[in-house]
Amino acid sequence: MIIREFGFRSFRNLEDATISPGPGVNLVLGENGQGKTNLLEAIWLCTGARSFRGAKQAELPTFGRQSCLLEAGVANKKREIKLTISLGAEKFTRMNGVDLPKKADFTGNLICVAFSPIHLGLVSGGPEGRRNFLDASLCQSSRKYLDQLTRYRAYLHHKNALLRQEIGEKEKNFLLDGYDEKLALYGFALKETRRQFLEQLAEESLLAYETLSGGKEKLTVKYQPGAKAENVEELAKELKAARMTDLKNLSCSRGPHKDDVELLLDDKNARIYGSQGQRRSIVLALKLSEASLLERRTGESPVILLDDVLSELDNRRQDHLLNRITGRQIFVSACEEQKSGVLAEGKNFYVKEGRIGEKPF
Repeated sequence: MIIREFGFRSFRNLEDATISPGPGVNLVLGENGQGKTNLLEAIWLCTGARSFRGAKQAELPTFGRQSCLLEAGVANKKREIKLTISLGAEKFTRMNGVDLPKKADFTGNLICVAFSPIHLGLVSGGPEGRRNFLDASLCQSSRKYLDQLTRYRAYLHHKNALLRQEIGEKEKNFLLDGYDEKLALYGFALKETRRQFLEQLAEESLLAYETLSGGKEKLTVKYQPGAKAENVEELAKELKAARMTDLKNLSCSRGPHKDDVELLLDDKNARIYGSQGQRRSIVLALKLSEASLLERRTGESPVILLDDVLSELDNRRQDHLLNRITGRQIFVSACEEQKSGVLAEGKNFYVKEGRIGEKPF
């Protein structure tokens, strides 16, 4: 899978333009604050996922504009398609000029793996970041999962709103029973999909980390579910048993929205005991494994987005990263002085004050 053309209109600080990336390495060069990350973020948004920077849609259009438009000409093994997405005040998604009413119809047509310094929080940050990592991967490779996640989040939102309402106890419990029934149905489906994905990710990342660390430590990836249930009926009972806690805290306390992923080095919590270098290696192993699993699950090589990560890695980790992602289309943002080796052999784009061109400004 490659992006043949990519256009952007009224997106952040970038001047309106259309670029034609190469099929291999695309090096995005420029000083800090010029718009390199904005370009990679724009590409990522065409997957249909949220910004990997955690930005809200209102922050994406150029200052003074209400909406922004992104267009990607994508070629996969079967066909070529044109994806269009408008974000901000005006929202729509299109494929080959036809409106797509469902997000699931848009998601999965462009598959990417993004790696930025923000992702170092996968180890050092809280559970939400690790859940988002799982969801971003699974939504790209399974429209069924995306539909289940969307429905689960909707019922969870409604349940939490109901928990905060001041209505009669009998009526509230009756309505909560209905929401718990749906949360059990979709929640268990999410739990099983995440469990199976993490079993595969654990195997892949174990080998990837072993190579990165020279076999010094063993990486273990464990699923920590937010509910113990082994089937839909058990999850429904678990949700009902937590009713008093939910009413007290005014939020649902059980389910996949409480899931976490435990990362261990030699059976020790990497978040607590891992060094900065070890944490970088863990994230790199997870991302390389994610790319392999996405290709295995979809049959397509994902586009790789590396946002200012070379400066975060030593030479050995840089070499391993670049060797593992050869044969794919890659976008790498870097400063001019970081351009070297295999990166210099690809196509260069230069970014200055939001302008993007193939020659230095």
